[in-house]
Amino acid sequence: MPVSGERERAVVVHYAELALKGQNRAKYVGALIKNLQAALSDLDPVNVRGVQGRILVEVPAQKLEIACSRIQKIFGVAWFAEASTTGTAYPAILSASLSKLESNHKPVTSFRLEARRSDKSLPFKSSELVIRLGSDISNQLGLKVNLDHPDVNLRIDITSEAAIIYSEKRRGPGGLPIGVGGKVIHLMSGGIDSPVAAWLLMKRGCVLSYLHFYPFASAEGVVSSKIPKLVSKLREYGGADSVLLAPFSQYELATLSLGERSDAVLFRYFTRLVATRLAETLGCSAIGTGDSIGQVASQTSENLAAMDYGSRLPVFRPLLTYDKQEIVDRAKAIGTYEIALEDYKDCCSLLSSHPRTKISARSIIESAEKAELYRVADEVARKVTLLRLRPNGSAFITPLLSRLVKGPMDGNQDS
Repeated sequence: MPVSGERERAVVVHYAELALKGQNRAKYVGALIKNLQAALSDLDPVNVRGVQGRILVEVPAQKLEIACSRIQKIFGVAWFAEASTTGTAYPAILSASLSKLESNHKPVTSFRLEARRSDKSLPFKSSELVIRLGSDISNQLGLKVNLDHPDVNLRIDITSEAAIIYSEKRRGPGGLPIGVGGKVIHLMSGGIDSPVAAWLLMKRGCVLSYLHFYPFASAEGVVSSKIPKLVSKLREYGGADSVLLAPFSQYELATLSLGERSDAVLFRYFTRLVATRLAETLGCSAIGTGDSIGQVASQTSENLAAMDYGSRLPVFRPLLTYDKQEIVDRAKAIGTYEIALEDYKDCCSLLSSHPRTKISARSIIESAEKAELYRVADEVARKVTLLRLRPNGSAFITPLLSRLVKGPMDGNQDS
């Protein structure tokens, strides 16, 4: 391994939850390495590899900050730090440690050392290295050792192939790498909640296919809306670069005769029907939503049960126990809050403004049968189009082949 210098710099990446996966650990770590490689692929030359319980990323020095800003958003990363790499012989470790302290961006008068030796064949123990190194650093740089409140906490990881030296840690998002949690078709509105729910599902390793119901005469109306912006922001965390677009108009026409019975709960039941019809072809094994118990009148436990009645797929609701302020705080943290506040004519605003708080499954089924929603769901699924993002964030519409849904579902269940 070359010693890092002006032309090449390193980032050491550590994971937490992945280390607890037992015999599946290699699979999870491999997925994280793959995701890091994908996120940094345009910063070539980049080298990403596992090194005895950690991941080492080597990038050109001038691209280091860009790499760190992307690593900070990769699920599965517990923390990371800019690092120097050198050989495992003591003189090399001392030289690299002195350079690290001397190049610190803030004045240093005190330091603390931590050392971990993964390679037990080396002719010194971690404690012995700390004592010797601390003494030499103090003598050569005139710094004091401070175990409680040091200016710099210098950390040294010694592996079989290199010593990795770093100081300031940065937190990553944690969780699991995207790709290990299965595929989920996620109901994406233009509000605050569903993008946050999408982020949380990705944090658990899920690959998402977004499904959005639009109120415009055609899907082209979505292109200039906030929907592409929300998808673009989630893409920074490894999310999809596209969203499935389903027309709302056919549902609206089918339920005109129902009057006030056509409320938010029935519409949410319908969106799940369409999602289920798309899930098999997309390879999705679950449906995701942004529901939170009791946040609005339509999201009581009774209504959520009615929405899910007959579903053959589990419905994931990562926000189920969050209150509104917790959701808002998370939306601000991930960058979707301001976008979600932009004006948009969401489908839910076209429904009854006084939804019932307790709707039985029987009532939902009766309304669905009266409006022939099972047939309508088949038709809507076949009319789904795809909004795709270009690398620069602009969006365009492309047709989705009708073979996505091969035939009607039998009966009024999703099985």
